[in-house]
Amino acid sequence: MENLYLFIVIILFVLAITDLIIGVSNDAVNFLTSALGSKAGSFKMIMIIATLGIMFGSVFSGGMMEIARSGVFNPSYFSMEEVMYLFAAVMITDIILLDFFNTVAMPTSTTVSIVFNLLGAAIGISFFSVLNKDGSLASWGDYINAAGALTIIIGIFLSVAIAFVVGWFVQYVTRVIVSFDYGKTMRSFASVFGSISVALISNFIIIKGLTGIPGVNQNVVETIQEHSGLVSILAFILSFLVFRIILRVSKGFNIYRFIVLLGTFALAMAFASNDLVNFIGVPIAGYDVYLNWLNSGVPANEYQMTSLSEPVKSNPLFLVGAGIIMSLTLWFSKKAKSVVKTAVDLGRQEEGQERFEGNELSRSIVSRISKMANTAAKIIPDHTWQKINKRFVDNTPSPHYELASDRPAFDMVRAAVNLIVAAGLILVATSFKLPLSTTFVSFMVLMGTSLADKAWSQGSSVYRVSGVLSVVGGWFLTAVMALTASIITASLLINFKLWALIPLLIITIILLFKSLIFYRNNRLKAEINLEMADVWFKSDFFKIEHEIRNKLSFIMKRIDKSYHEMIDALINSDLKKIKRQAMLLEDIKATNENYKFKLTQQIKSVPKEFREGGKALLYIHELQESMLENFESISTSVKKHIQNLHPKLEAEQTILLTSSKEQIRLYLNQIIICLEHDRITEADYIQFKTVKNDIVKNLDMAISNQISWATDKKLSGKNSELILTILFENKNLIQELSKVVKLFYKLKSGDYNNLIGKVLSET
Repeated sequence: MENLYLFIVIILFVLAITDLIIGVSNDAVNFLTSALGSKAGSFKMIMIIATLGIMFGSVFSGGMMEIARSGVFNPSYFSMEEVMYLFAAVMITDIILLDFFNTVAMPTSTTVSIVFNLLGAAIGISFFSVLNKDGSLASWGDYINAAGALTIIIGIFLSVAIAFVVGWFVQYVTRVIVSFDYGKTMRSFASVFGSISVALISNFIIIKGLTGIPGVNQNVVETIQEHSGLVSILAFILSFLVFRIILRVSKGFNIYRFIVLLGTFALAMAFASNDLVNFIGVPIAGYDVYLNWLNSGVPANEYQMTSLSEPVKSNPLFLVGAGIIMSLTLWFSKKAKSVVKTAVDLGRQEEGQERFEGNELSRSIVSRISKMANTAAKIIPDHTWQKINKRFVDNTPSPHYELASDRPAFDMVRAAVNLIVAAGLILVATSFKLPLSTTFVSFMVLMGTSLADKAWSQGSSVYRVSGVLSVVGGWFLTAVMALTASIITASLLINFKLWALIPLLIITIILLFKSLIFYRNNRLKAEINLEMADVWFKSDFFKIEHEIRNKLSFIMKRIDKSYHEMIDALINSDLKKIKRQAMLLEDIKATNENYKFKLTQQIKSVPKEFREGGKALLYIHELQESMLENFESISTSVKKHIQNLHPKLEAEQTILLTSSKEQIRLYLNQIIICLEHDRITEADYIQFKTVKNDIVKNLDMAISNQISWATDKKLSGKNSELILTILFENKNLIQELSKVVKLFYKLKSGDYNNLIGKVLSET
């Protein structure tokens, strides 16, 4: 049996490495959003600062490890065997759950996940433990640390409201003081704000850091803690003097930029210090359990785990190793970038392409808040209200950005408030050994400051509120899923032991692998390949025509490939392939919508001489959208047909679809060749018209044949409906392709505005 538990310990550490990678991918949003969103520095600089913060925080996190050992359950009631299976259940469910949320690019909470996994696993194990001992459930409650678990859970969820309100209040007051032209108050308010920030962070680094570092003399730590107030005052005075001196020497020095970078370091450190327990607390506890039991001579199912209630002694090698893994993940995880993008989009100052759709609840909330705001406005004198509102209007000159992606999502002031408020709340919680959710705090502070900054305008407020509700709902869903899944997993492990552990590990590996393949192949690839440079929307159409042709031909290639595979999958009744093509289609459509949004946003600043070119780009988008709608109609019909187990196609229908598919493929490929390599000559144009007319004629004949077969052979109505839908959409697709041919045939360099306008009217 000794080898079995050693195997479980090894598995726990392997799972911990996986959990670290997945957890950082999810939680990078906590400390990167503000710095990246405000463009406080280069991407490389921000990442280096965050990496240093993670490494410092990892070393300082020793005191938080007790949460995984006795924060949720009473270890003295559990045997060594029960605890080992409890920990295995926690790690397996935690990894699967976090990976799911990362894959759909939603920032969930690793703290909520680990706490409810521990609680669920403890409930599952203790239930069967009680049954196996005396069968009485009266003592079941003794196994759970109800007071500790309740304190942690209340603290976690209460942080949602506290973080939002504090973030809103601090940002509102700050904006009233500095407005958007924050340079005017750089010497006064920024110096004070920056000094307070430095004092807060230095206090934590010195006091909490010394407490967490193994080997530091406890008497020295206690002496410094007794004088923590003096440390903060000295840090404030010293930093204030340094800021004033630097501002005298260099007028271009931006204190807020410094605060953002310092805050990024602090929040990364707080994340590692507070949340590292979520990833390696359980494996370290499992390792200690194994060492304590190993030489005891007591059977594993009789050895009670009173040792877990003793103060933890963290091995610094584990902490440093975890910090290195987290740092590497931060640099190389594409999922982390996707999750960060979700938070930045919800907090950006200007309108943008909204990821979330509005719903009745978000509309109701926005409507009620608007009415409350209007009522409050009537109480405040008009002249006072007008003065306050002027502070929230950005009249500062907007710098020129070559690319829209270079534009900050919000300014340095908001970024600084985001980081310092979040860091302050998290660091205070950490000092009291409360596993406050860094995701909850960071995200809700960001949302609170966004609301205070009036970033949620009438054009975006419903979508932003919907996004916040979706994310917060995801957190509560995490709690329910973690509790349920861990109870089931723990119950299976304690009853079937190794016979359950091996299959569960295999299932975990398969799910992670499928998630990785799905994310790489089906998400990022389409988004990267179909992105169009922002600068195109402000350029002479003829100078960028070659790039536009290439992008258009790329979409045609994707449609051609997907259409070909869709029809083949229909003929073979391959639902898996059909679903994959439908998913790829959704990616192409989403990217095409992003292209349209960029264009419509950029049009308001396009030079007058290039506006007709913008019209041409819009027209090309509409052609792409029409082609995608044609294909989507086919895709939806095919998927519905196969999912609902409708009759298979008749031989005549298979031949008809195959023939139609090949004709469309030939026509598409000829257009693609002309778009990529040559201009469409008059001879090409005539040839294309001839081919198009032949295909349309063949499609009309095929439609007539299908109607005849349905009548004469009494074919299935569902089959006939499907085939006719495909054939009619094929006709529509051919018509849209012919418009592409005509557009690029007619477009030739010349009088820019007159030519574009004339061509568009003809097409």
